[in-house]
Amino acid sequence: AFDLAPRPAPDGAWIGITIGAMFMISSIYSTVLMMRRPARTMTADQAKLRTVMISLFVLLSSTFVVLMFMREERLLVGILDRLSRAAPVYFMIASVYFEDRFAFYDLVIKRGLTLLLSIVVAALFLTAALPWLEALPTGAARPWLFAVALAPLALLMPWLLSRTEQMLDRLWLGREFTPVEAVKHILAAMQPATDEASLIAAAETRLGEIFGAKIVVLVGSRAVLESAVETEVKLTSPVSGAIVRIAVLKQGQGRRFLSEDMTLLRSLGGVFGFMLENIRLQRKRVEQEQLAQELRLQTSKSELKALRAQINPHFLFNALNAIASLIHTDPARADEAVEQLAEVFRYTLRRSDSEWAPLDQELIFARAYLDVEQARFGQRLSCTIESDHQAPAPSIPSMLLQTLLENAVKHGVSQERGPGRIAVIVRTTGDQVTIEVRNSGPEPSTHSTRHRENAVARSGQGGEGFGLHSVRERLKGHFGDRASFTLSRDEAARMTVARITMPQVRMAA
Repeated sequence: AFDLAPRPAPDGAWIGITIGAMFMISSIYSTVLMMRRPARTMTADQAKLRTVMISLFVLLSSTFVVLMFMREERLLVGILDRLSRAAPVYFMIASVYFEDRFAFYDLVIKRGLTLLLSIVVAALFLTAALPWLEALPTGAARPWLFAVALAPLALLMPWLLSRTEQMLDRLWLGREFTPVEAVKHILAAMQPATDEASLIAAAETRLGEIFGAKIVVLVGSRAVLESAVETEVKLTSPVSGAIVRIAVLKQGQGRRFLSEDMTLLRSLGGVFGFMLENIRLQRKRVEQEQLAQELRLQTSKSELKALRAQINPHFLFNALNAIASLIHTDPARADEAVEQLAEVFRYTLRRSDSEWAPLDQELIFARAYLDVEQARFGQRLSCTIESDHQAPAPSIPSMLLQTLLENAVKHGVSQERGPGRIAVIVRTTGDQVTIEVRNSGPEPSTHSTRHRENAVARSGQGGEGFGLHSVRERLKGHFGDRASFTLSRDEAARMTVARITMPQVRMAA
């Protein structure tokens, strides 16, 4: 404006008087507004802020009045002039302190000290470096050489300021952990947690160590008296929408929570929320796996009953034909075969609704089953059973061994013109049971076997495919990946090997 209009000669004094007068008018108006508000409607901090603001209005108004009447250029005039020019800073500091004291300590006091340190370090560096910098050559390269010379200061200052802030945090505010250290500290405790309760307990313990206060983590229906809460952060999971509250409880002489503490608490709350969602997803996956396993078990039980209903008529028909032939040629052997056949069906009926059976009983049943088959094949079939298990015998899924034996007879021995062999070998090592059923006969075709199994599983018809499918599904339902079933060929012995490996368990008979 003074570039366009004539500049008055005594403008400095009149501008100063005008600013002072406007400030005093604004002070009176603001004081009246603040005094009109009843004290009972204000908090303690708001009442203190009002007192400080009015005091600043009175003090600065008095300073302006003194400056109006002091004409001589003296030291006091210069000091008061500069104090009055800094008036906005006083009001800003007072407002920040009482309205957001947390930010005041972190943003005003600590940043002010680090700024002062920066000025001191820069001044010392330049005091020592300027005589050397003056010797630099003149010209276009001189500013770049100055920049290179100042590089050590640029590299030193961030490290120095960071260390200074950490030192101030520890000595003045009691902060023992940097943000990175705090995240590592709480993650190390939460990672081993397997459920929500242990996760919450680990988080509360580590948060208490980090902040030096009593902190509770509230998830779901977990609650705490609101009157006991000093401050809290509330987080919402972006995945499930779950609400998580991290509450700092009141203590007599507890540590004060400032702005950086609240920021760190929110960050650590986000870490906890992530771990909580991970725990819940794992639990949901386990529940789904358990449900799938239960469904597989129910399916395998139904298939087992169907398998028994379908195998028994075929087996009975073949056995009765063999017994009818033996009645005329070998009555004693026929009588023995009838007893073994009766034992087979008694065991089948007794175990029809039982999923587990002791291994020794399954082996006795296997011997009776093979005796009946030997009566059918005569000298064409030789059988051996070998087991090293100790009492008490481990338990295995009932009729599992019989399924493999039926498969060995139907698709192995019966397909061979010459003598056939079936060997049952059971080995128990540590906490594992291995069952092998070895049979002579033609080599099974992997492709055709799988094709038959898939076709039978879809159609629900009996046969080799249905039996092996049932074996695999029952093992998977009971043991998951801890059990295995393989069908292979031992070329050296010219025998097909069906091998089951499963954990060693004991069930009530």
